[in-house]
Amino acid sequence: MSLRFPLIMILLCCGLASEAAQPDVQYRVLGSNAKGDSVLRGPQRQQLLLQTLDLQWQHQPGANQQIQLASTLWRTDQQYPAHATSEQKLEFSEAYWSIDAGNWSFSAGKRKRDFDVNYGLRPLDLFSPTDTLALYTVVAPGVWQASADWFGSDNAWTLLCNQTELGFRRYGRPLPASTGCGARYFQQSGDLEWQALAHYDADIGWRLGASQVWVLNDSLALQGSLLWQQHYWTNQWIHWPTPGLPASITVDRPLADAVQRQGAWQLSTGLNYTHTAGWNLLLEYSYDGQASADVHWQALQQRLQGLPLQALERQSSLQLFSGRQLTRQQWLLHLRAEGDWHPSLTLLYQPAVTGLLISGAVSYSVSDKFKINLGIKHFAGPADSSFRLLGKKHEVVAGAQYAF
Repeated sequence: MSLRFPLIMILLCCGLASEAAQPDVQYRVLGSNAKGDSVLRGPQRQQLLLQTLDLQWQHQPGANQQIQLASTLWRTDQQYPAHATSEQKLEFSEAYWSIDAGNWSFSAGKRKRDFDVNYGLRPLDLFSPTDTLALYTVVAPGVWQASADWFGSDNAWTLLCNQTELGFRRYGRPLPASTGCGARYFQQSGDLEWQALAHYDADIGWRLGASQVWVLNDSLALQGSLLWQQHYWTNQWIHWPTPGLPASITVDRPLADAVQRQGAWQLSTGLNYTHTAGWNLLLEYSYDGQASADVHWQALQQRLQGLPLQALERQSSLQLFSGRQLTRQQWLLHLRAEGDWHPSLTLLYQPAVTGLLISGAVSYSVSDKFKINLGIKHFAGPADSSFRLLGKKHEVVAGAQYAF
């Protein structure tokens, strides 16, 4: 391991410690080993060493003002069978100023906003989407925005204009960010809380959404969210006309395409059960109308049963994996426990392509400042299931984090 990166971290920590407002600084080191075999990508082997310095700093220049800064300085060293790569980067996940005036709060800058109530698919996570299924996250950034929040005794309004990260790759390149404005209303009435939002974006058009959480008793709650989006990108299989050639001859041509569509629903619903012993169970069903349709995945699986894919066929078929969700329907079970040990288990099943993800993680708090982490992912199912086509089978992550 190069000593330059840890030295940069130590110098940065010393400089920050001299500021009047003491920052929260956390150093993480994680090692990852992933392997698998894919009919699309061939054998997959990857070793990764990740080091991050996570900083969170708050400063109050006045009684009703706040400056928030959160950043990550990270370095990755990746080892593939044929070559090795290294990368260093500084990413600001939050950098904003806010001021309170009566029941109002105003803010401007790069900020995280989280409105959804579910764990797997999060339709209302419009402004700072994160991957809850990742074994490690380098940076979970917010987006640039200006907002105004009004807080009542049991309700709240939010008005904001923001940048939208679309999270879709068109022929291997991410779509450019766009801008829009919207409003959200939140209401709590006894054991029921609900919210509704409307947002207009220059490229996406209108997005209309709502969610609810209904607390049945001290242990059980029902929750759900849904979103309708006017314009969206999706992937589709190209149905070429049959050329009448012999079965032993194939034509090398694109198999999948990225297209724009009108009007799609995303929804997620489930139950949240908490036991007095300190463990929590989430069971969710989700549907994503923006993901590739079942018939497109089935067309790819049928093609894979024939002659080996040619170069253009293989490359273009990867477009089906470029959305945020692989398939439209999925079931999720998530179990976790609290205490010095923090074990968790996640099962994600996609019925259309019999894809099953099994993910387990545990972290142990040695002290208030020091924590050890271990995570394991297993991608189950047949060789032509969605997860296995990605070229993944096992992924193991181990590491530690220390708070200064």
